[in-house]
Amino acid sequence: MTTETVMQLLHRAIAHQTHGQLAQAAAIYSTIISADPTQPDALHLLGVALTQSGKAEHGSELIRKSLAINPKQPVAWANLGNAQSALQRLPEALTCYDRAIELWPDYALAHNGRGNALAALGRFQEALQSFDRAVALSPEFPQALGNRGLTLLNLQRPDEALAAFDRALSLQPEDVNWLTGRAVANCRLKRFAESLVDAEGALRLCPTQADARQVRCAALFGLGRFAETLMAADYPVSSATDSAELHFFCAGALRKLGRPAEAMRAFERALQLRADFPEALFELGALAIVQQQFERASTAFARLLEIAPQRNFALGAGLHSRLCVCDWRDYERTVEAILAGIDSGRRPDLPFSFLAICDDAARQLRCAQLFAQLQRRVREPSGSFRATSRERIRIAYISADLLDHPIAFLLAGLFESHARQRFEVIAISLRSAESTTAKRLRAAFDRFIDVTGQSDEEIARLIRQLEVDIAIDLMGYTAETRYGILERRPAPIQVNYLGYPGTMGVEHVDYILADRYVIPPEAARFYSEKVVYLPECFQANTGREPAGKITRAEAGLPDAGFIWCAFHASYKINPPLFDVWARLLHAVPESVLWLVANNAAAETNLRDEARKRRLAGERLVFAKREPYARHLARLRLADLCLDTWPFNGGATTSDALWVGVPVVTRSGQALASRMSGSLLRTAGVPELITGSFAEYERVAQRLATDREAMTAVRSKLGPGGMLFDTDRICRELEAAYTMMWERFTRGEGPAALSVARPA
Repeated sequence: MTTETVMQLLHRAIAHQTHGQLAQAAAIYSTIISADPTQPDALHLLGVALTQSGKAEHGSELIRKSLAINPKQPVAWANLGNAQSALQRLPEALTCYDRAIELWPDYALAHNGRGNALAALGRFQEALQSFDRAVALSPEFPQALGNRGLTLLNLQRPDEALAAFDRALSLQPEDVNWLTGRAVANCRLKRFAESLVDAEGALRLCPTQADARQVRCAALFGLGRFAETLMAADYPVSSATDSAELHFFCAGALRKLGRPAEAMRAFERALQLRADFPEALFELGALAIVQQQFERASTAFARLLEIAPQRNFALGAGLHSRLCVCDWRDYERTVEAILAGIDSGRRPDLPFSFLAICDDAARQLRCAQLFAQLQRRVREPSGSFRATSRERIRIAYISADLLDHPIAFLLAGLFESHARQRFEVIAISLRSAESTTAKRLRAAFDRFIDVTGQSDEEIARLIRQLEVDIAIDLMGYTAETRYGILERRPAPIQVNYLGYPGTMGVEHVDYILADRYVIPPEAARFYSEKVVYLPECFQANTGREPAGKITRAEAGLPDAGFIWCAFHASYKINPPLFDVWARLLHAVPESVLWLVANNAAAETNLRDEARKRRLAGERLVFAKREPYARHLARLRLADLCLDTWPFNGGATTSDALWVGVPVVTRSGQALASRMSGSLLRTAGVPELITGSFAEYERVAQRLATDREAMTAVRSKLGPGGMLFDTDRICRELEAAYTMMWERFTRGEGPAALSVARPA
């Protein structure tokens, strides 16, 4: 066979190979090798064809034979690298690419292959350098551009990855991998609508593309289209499906749709498939807390901290789950670490749980800002508003707690008392329930709209369609938070009130309702909202009706002895506070501390903590949960209520004051640590407000041992008085809403406001 014939056959084989006709190409190469077993080009190219056909082992043997005959073939070295990569022999592949580049430094394909090998080894920064070199040598090289985008995703640089995918797709507009990569980049940048377009484009080209399916689910979830998320994942997901991500997004959608038991199972299935799945561990822990499965939550967060100790919110969430069961191991060290993370700005925490460990208003603002920055999903909120000419101001209260919940108990009378000739009052209820309280609330509004299961986008659109003038968020960053609703700016005026005792740290919430005690004017700079000062007390109250009389025996209390009462959520109790309570029990023999039975683990741990402080475990009495009216009736049996710090009681304190039981509090710097102080001032007993644990202990002990002092305080308490004047607080809130609205109609932005005391 002449040299000319060999060249002709090689050209014909290469043409077949270029068009994907690998069998035809291989046959021609084999013919050449039969005539001349040492023909290097035929050996090399047959090896490439076999590698492309899925026979990389045989292919690499032939390429090695070619290189043994002529080692100065950079293309052959690069193709041997490709074969070794296909066989997952990545270090060997890297050596081959390096040899190719040594022979031909400007060989872009070799730099691209080297980048792929480095990326597969997890050496992403080095891989990026190789892809950068390939693109510099060949700017119109779509594979290098796309691979560069994938590497940037692995380096958590989605904005740069997006640009790389845009360039790759300008050259190969129907490449499934680059479309999917761009969908992932957009998703990470919270550009969910754009992500969905790319994911669906990729699936049209390749319906079985698993990554595209996953990112489509992620985009739908990010858009709040939860039912569609389940449909896209074919929920219930087949047990044969090994995608932890699909189970994860289904779990998130199920939780949002109010199906927590199914969500829990889906999170656990995701973790069975991928034990080191940080997001699934975090969300499982968060859901377990809401479901009051605190030990399950603590286990999830402990595992999360093992595998991803620097993950945002993990440290605070883990501590919160332990506080819920009064597990105080490493309490001080963990609090210090959380504070350091907030101070540095490098480790955000969850704003709600942060209220229970930090009394610094400046730090609380920083915590909320860091959280909001990470959660922000809406780049451009809805457009501008114009003042309506309606006679009535249209207000909407947004809450998931319009059922048997302390917020509902406090505000039912307010909703009923609004002056309907001046205000149209709408409820946006984020979850539904059937109870006497829920029925009362449904009748209290002009319109009660149940939006259970709807997305933030859908609810925001509804509020805008309703032409709401003032939207009042009664939840803030509490457990069922839906901060994404107001983020879309559905109303011209947006207000943070009561449910979350702290700042939201965002620009789109215009006002926070307070009084001059809970937010002193000199502290207003630590609240992103403009403070609207009510003349007396920030908290609205509704009259309560206790259910008859309950005896000590019925309540599980001893027949005699002083009753200290602390009916607080477990996460509000901490070691320094419990030290004070233990000393009070020692100071008053035969006294008991009456606590609420939040969960069995908390009860066990608190009894253990009591014994550590030389107290018999029986000195703690745990009250089972009761219907609200019966709870109020038994609360009368308490002699003195002890408040928590730095997160004071809210409804807990006003309940005690309503039934005539004094409350000793410690006030601090931030709103959450000044709530009880505001209630006590308004109730006419400011002497129960203290500024330190030493003073708190001294005042509590004096009341427990000085009958005259206790009688004098108790004589001031009860249902009468300013604190429980629902009509008064309603008129004050209405005056605040009117002032906000009048500023808006004059074209003026939000500003600090003060409501005058009614005549």
